[in-house]
Parts: sequence; C-alpha cells; structure tokens
Amino acid sequence: MKAGRAPLIFLLVLAAIALAVVTWNQYRELIGLRAAELTFAAPGDDARRLAELNGRLDRLRQRLEAVTAREKKAADAAAATTGKAAWNETPEAKHWIGIIRDYRISQAIDQFYGALFKKLNLSPEQLAQFKNLVTEKKLAVLDAFNAAREQGLAPNSPTVKAAIVQASGSVDGEIEQALGPAAYAEFQQYDATLPERNAVTLVEQHLGASGASLSDEQAEQLIQIFAANRPAALNQNLGYVLGSATGWISVNDVQAAAAALTPEQLSGVQAAREQQRAQQQLQQILYQQQHPPPGGKG
Repeated sequence: MKAGRAPLIFLLVLAAIALAVVTWNQYRELIGLRAAELTFAAPGDDARRLAELNGRLDRLRQRLEAVTAREKKAADAAAATTGKAAWNETPEAKHWIGIIRDYRISQAIDQFYGALFKKLNLSPEQLAQFKNLVTEKKLAVLDAFNAAREQGLAPNSPTVKAAIVQASGSVDGEIEQALGPAAYAEFQQYDATLPERNAVTLVEQHLGASGASLSDEQAEQLIQIFAANRPAALNQNLGYVLGSATGWISVNDVQAAAAALTPEQLSGVQAAREQQRAQQQLQQILYQQQHPPPGGKG
C-alpha cells in the first residue's frame, strides 16, 4: 500500500473502532435495562412502568441494530480500500491498530489509577514514567493472552492463566525501582484490588443522590471486605489480572458490610448485588440463544 493512503486507512479504522465503542456502550445499556426488568418485574409491579421500560428496550434495540449495521459498513469500507478482506492481518494494519490500542489503554490507566496517582503525589516526570510502566504492564498481559490464543490454547486453560499472571509481573521490578519501596507497596495493594474498587463504584452509583454516600474510610473498608471474599480462582482471570473486571458481590460480602455501613448504605450494596445477578442471568440467556446445543433450535 502506498504511504499516502495510510492516513485514510487510519481514519477508517478509527471510525470502525469508534462505532464499535458505541455499539458496546449501547449493548451495556441494553444489558442494564434488561437487568432492571429482571430485577423489578415482580408480581404487583406497576403495569405502566413495565410498559415504558419495554418501550425503551425496543427503541434501544433498534438503535443498537442501526449502529451495528454502520459498524459493519465501516469495517467493509476499510477492507475494500486495501482490496483485501483480511487487511487487519497485514503489518501496516497491525501498526495502526496497535497505536489505537495503546491510546485506549492509556486512557483506561488514567481512569482506573487516577485516585492512586493523586495519592502518591509524584512529580510530573515520575508520573509520566509510572503511567508508561503501568501501560506496559497491561500490554504485556494482553500480548501474552493473544499469543496463547494464536497458538490455539483455550482462554481458560491453565497454561494461558499462568502466562498472563507471569506477564503481569514482568514489569514490576521496574515499577518498584521507579517508585521506591513504600509507594510500590501502595501500588501493589491498589492494583490487586482494582476489581473490588470497581464494585464499590457500582455501589456508589446505586446510592446516587440519596445522601447516604460512602466516606473514604467506608469505601476502603468495603474494598477490603470484597477482596477478602474473592474466590482464589479469579486471581488468574484475565479481567481480574488487568483490573478491568468488576468484582462479584457475594452474600458473604453483604453480611460482612453490615458492620461498616448504615442500613441505607447497605441497601446500595444489596442493589448492586441484585444488578450483577440480573446481568449474569441475562448474559446466560443471550449466550444460550447464540450458542444453542447441537440439534437444538436456533
């Protein structure tokens, strides 16, 4: 491909990825609405409210289908520009996609580690170096996972799990050297509990403007409660290693949180748990619809 066409390809890939992000957000919104329906559509609920919710679901489904169609059209355009259906496998495509991936991970690093960055009070130079190293740490995990998949290994196989855990620790020595022992210990504790921090964020969203928001001390207590009850098997889960997963809130978590929270605050934990359960139920239904058993109905 001529060099002059690279910016055009880059724009097309950006458009396709932007549409993919919109599609994912629309899908998450649909999941959330479905979860609300599953959670609250109990006998005795107001019929008008359920009718409104179903109407919103229908409109959102139409929007999602429209965005999906536009995303496919953009992807087809990118492939047609090169004259190859597998353009994304070419070195040039991987170069541009790599740039976009690195940028998006950098943005995620700011989102997930923003509170830690403020707490450590690093100099601008130290902060820039720290961000680069954390980004490198996450990229190493993704590269290890993708390499294992390319070899035909199952995502949940012990070999893949061991590979991503090993990759996650590959940059830790450099991070410790950059931060020093004390700050590095804080980073380790923060990084290890990212899924639980995401779960606490979910709880805070349910508390909303109720006036029962968590104090910093209560939020930290809740993080430690969730982390203490995390099943050990999840420590090798890709989402948990990356820190992008939202920790599962169990019955034991709710019971343990009662000692640290007011009844109104505890209701936020219970609501977050119910949302997770409803979303899990919906995802199982969608999976079964998309992957029917052999000989079953599609």
